[in-house]
Amino acid sequence: KKPNFVVFLTDDQDHLMDSLSYQQYVKKHFLDEGTRFTHYYTTTATCCPSRVSLWLGTFAHNHNVTDEFRPYGSYYKFQENHLDDNWLPLWLQDAGYSNHYIGKFINGIDLNNTAPPKGWKHFEPLVSPGIYNFTNPIFSLNGGPVEAHPGVYQTDLILNKSLARIDEIAKKDDPFLFVISPTAPHDEVGDNFQFTPPRPAERHKHLFPNAKVPRTPNFNPAKQDKVAWMKNLPLLTPLQIEEVDHHYRQRLRSLQATDELVDTVIKKLKEKNLLDNTYLIYTTDNGYHLGQHRIAAGKHTPIENDINIPFIIRGPGIPKSQNRTNPATHSHFPATILDLAKIKR
Repeated sequence: KKPNFVVFLTDDQDHLMDSLSYQQYVKKHFLDEGTRFTHYYTTTATCCPSRVSLWLGTFAHNHNVTDEFRPYGSYYKFQENHLDDNWLPLWLQDAGYSNHYIGKFINGIDLNNTAPPKGWKHFEPLVSPGIYNFTNPIFSLNGGPVEAHPGVYQTDLILNKSLARIDEIAKKDDPFLFVISPTAPHDEVGDNFQFTPPRPAERHKHLFPNAKVPRTPNFNPAKQDKVAWMKNLPLLTPLQIEEVDHHYRQRLRSLQATDELVDTVIKKLKEKNLLDNTYLIYTTDNGYHLGQHRIAAGKHTPIENDINIPFIIRGPGIPKSQNRTNPATHSHFPATILDLAKIKR
């Protein structure tokens, strides 16, 4: 029987600021039960290009989704380039897989454009303006009418939808790919395109009161030896450092609901006798920086904090509690899945 695949795909999660250390269930179910690739990278530290590379196995300069917004990026660009004509979901579907997606896909799925890409039996993405609103998520199922959920915490809703989907998946004997993609720890984005630190669930908002961005040598360095645009950046002020530390705590807090989601989904897979023949993967689209090289908060740069990302896999034949230094990128992901599924192309 072909193996199943469950992918937990977060948004903007760092690898080098120890966010995984604050996720007890990721440690229990992934770090202790699987293999982490410590030198795993995205080649483009921006959501849309990175996510498209993940599913196509090509670099951004080849698939040509190079930005978050039109004309160079977004779901509209993805559609204009017909990128779902030749990508991993279709290859798996052609081999008999049933494919399911819940959560954030890429920017540009909005109230005027919810048509699903090819290859998915169940495609339930977050829809703008509800993608980056943690307490007013908006979804559409297979291009159908949008449904808003005011006052509901986004990650918890994704969890409930995922559990219901697993119940349905378990009724069939088809191999499956199931992608669960909460927006955390991405910033929350307001109506005026104003970015603020992510909003945690109410039950997590007081956690980690003393957590701070790790004071690594590249954090707000006294001597700046990087390229010109970084070299000329001023030192962060004490107020700016307080702000990045607060931002860091909010990111960690927002990830706690994701951590609970991981635990509950894996328990459900075990309950439905789906776990033993399933590869589980925990990763993200790109990393994040907070004060490194004197840059306050963000991504998009080629520095290690933005491009070195979490990638952990567990499943049949995968060594437990291992770290591997083999370099890999999101562009290797489709070939890896096809190889594990023993699908030749």
